[in-house]
Amino acid sequence: MLALLAACAAPTPGPKRVQDAAWEETRAAIAADPAIREAALTGYLRANPRGAHVGDAALELAELRAAAGDVESARRTLRRALEVQPRARRADEIRLALARIEGDAGRTDEAYRVASAIRPSRLPPAERAEAYRLLAEVAAAREDRVGQLRWLGQLASGARSGIEREAAHREIDVLLSAMDLDALAALADELDEAPPADRVWMRLARRRLGTGDVAGAEEALARAEALAPPSAPQEEREALAARVAARRELGPDAGPLPGFEEVARLEAPGTEGARGTIGVVLPLSGPFGRFGEASLRGVMLATGVFSEGGEGVRLVVRDSRGDARVAAEAVRQLAADPEILAIVGPLLAAPAEAAAQAAEAAGIPLLALTPREGVASDRENAFRVALTPRAEMETLADHAVGNLGLARFAILHPRDPYGHGLKNLFWDAVEARGAEVVGVARYEPEATDFKTPIRRLTGFLLLDEEQKGALQERKRILNRAKRVGPEEAAELREEAALITGPDEAPLPPIIDFDALFIADAHEKVGLIAPQLAFHEVGGVQLLGPSGWNHPELIEVGDYHVEGAIFTESFFAGAPIAFVREFSDRYTVTYREGPRVLAAQAFDAANLVMVQLARGLGDRDEIREGLLTVRGYPGVSGVTTILPDGNARKRPFLLGVRAGQIVYLQ
Repeated sequence: MLALLAACAAPTPGPKRVQDAAWEETRAAIAADPAIREAALTGYLRANPRGAHVGDAALELAELRAAAGDVESARRTLRRALEVQPRARRADEIRLALARIEGDAGRTDEAYRVASAIRPSRLPPAERAEAYRLLAEVAAAREDRVGQLRWLGQLASGARSGIEREAAHREIDVLLSAMDLDALAALADELDEAPPADRVWMRLARRRLGTGDVAGAEEALARAEALAPPSAPQEEREALAARVAARRELGPDAGPLPGFEEVARLEAPGTEGARGTIGVVLPLSGPFGRFGEASLRGVMLATGVFSEGGEGVRLVVRDSRGDARVAAEAVRQLAADPEILAIVGPLLAAPAEAAAQAAEAAGIPLLALTPREGVASDRENAFRVALTPRAEMETLADHAVGNLGLARFAILHPRDPYGHGLKNLFWDAVEARGAEVVGVARYEPEATDFKTPIRRLTGFLLLDEEQKGALQERKRILNRAKRVGPEEAAELREEAALITGPDEAPLPPIIDFDALFIADAHEKVGLIAPQLAFHEVGGVQLLGPSGWNHPELIEVGDYHVEGAIFTESFFAGAPIAFVREFSDRYTVTYREGPRVLAAQAFDAANLVMVQLARGLGDRDEIREGLLTVRGYPGVSGVTTILPDGNARKRPFLLGVRAGQIVYLQ
């Protein structure tokens, strides 16, 4: 009786206590046998669809079913739990597990929808980091770069350790390194003050500085400094501020390039005492192997591999095989060695582009030996040190307009990308100097007869019948002059010269240009020049690019190319002291004369050597030192490094004089 009274006096258990008891009973019934565990958890969920421990049971049951390979049942379990109790105690953990299943199944949109509803603050710290990671991965799968960076920023901000935070920051930096200036600026505005906004502004400041936009870099740096707390270390922010200040003092305009004679009179920057390690990436095997070998010889000569006391600088060489992917991987391997402070190469356009991307991501200066200007664009660690066709055309136009006083130009070019590109560059350079192009004609690349393009330039096309008749009469008289004595022939030629077209207009050939630029190599010029004379095109200055510099130009063109002027990035016969010294050293070392590729690689290595000799000991210092190069006496051209990393170079100006190719001062 007393027991019964006591029981009656006891309070009736509430719903929560009943649910807790049911859950504890279920937990007690769970055994090691998966089948028994699954039955117990399933029974609990059926009996307590709105119980306080639905989340616990659903997560355990889903995990059990997923481990057994029944992922679809696990998915249904989690979805049912959210449908019944969307605000259950562990609802956010359920969403995280469900989003992971959806993402693994490739249903990225559904994964993002589920994951976006997660309230990270309700998750335990470890699972909160997992949620941010999952959201970043799903955003990446949906190609939502802004979303990906937002969640990585949250991951870094809420990191539980310095290692975890640095890993997130590295991932953010890799993503930012692949974005161009416009994308970075748009991202910075969109993030506003949300992480990783300060890191985006820092990256934007470095990129703007790399393009020479010092004011823009200062603005971006100020925006980064205004965000708190900063994610970038204090020393990194101070170093960037110092770079911006130094670039401001250097000034935006490098000024005109000095001539070879001028820099030869000055004391050249020394490389004595240089110490450090330089990486080299060149095509040393495959179809371009001989070009890579020539470049490597130039690098080795510069670093003193064969000289006494040359042990101060070490070279680590990798073969790119002329392949873009191999070149990029070679750069990544070299960059992983902290002792390597800069990389020289690659040589070809596609490998250089891939290598520049890898160097930018790794933060190591790369001096590409390609003339492709875009390699350095929008990158702070990539430099382009080879002579470009643009620089050739500007030097040629400077001389033709400024020194020779020529004002009217014609252009003859092959119908291919090379000829078309040179035509445009020369045309722009001429017009920029106040002169004009009055005629353009093209020919097929394989052509050997240039009658039609020459006649196009000299007014033979689009003639009316009366003009054609006058031309026939003149031709008849001139042919007759060939069959008579000298005195009568002279009279006939005078008579022919007086023949005009309608309204006394002159008849072709009408030479209304002072100079003719031929955008082709020496082989074609040797054929074109005699045909110009045959078609009565005389008294004009012949101009051309570096492809003219070959002995066969004179052997084939003979006296028809006398007086021609063209550019070249290296000329061993130039009477310049530092050029002669290089040529002599190269010839003694390798038992043959140097070529262009060896000369430009020699200069690239020396640019790094100069920085090492100044005592600059890390990659950032080397990069900043390269950006201060002004009027360097390079054997492949007087060189200034512009703020965007592109080398501005003065090529050699050559000419044909008395049947010889000579240097023109």
